[in-house]
Amino acid sequence: MRKMLTKAGLIAYHTTAAEITLIGGFGICDECGKHSHEGYLVPVLNHWQCPK
Repeated sequence: MRKMLTKAGLIAYHTTAAEITLIGGFGICDECGKHSHEGYLVPVLNHWQCPK
């Protein structure tokens, strides 16, 4: 996981699908509903999204 700051000022983490499954996720984007091998986790929103 790599920590970063979004344009809106929120902390996000660049993660892989394997890393997200370790904390209870499935690697499925909350925006488009498709599986992705990497994405971004925004903990304050409980949101994971693909790079697209």
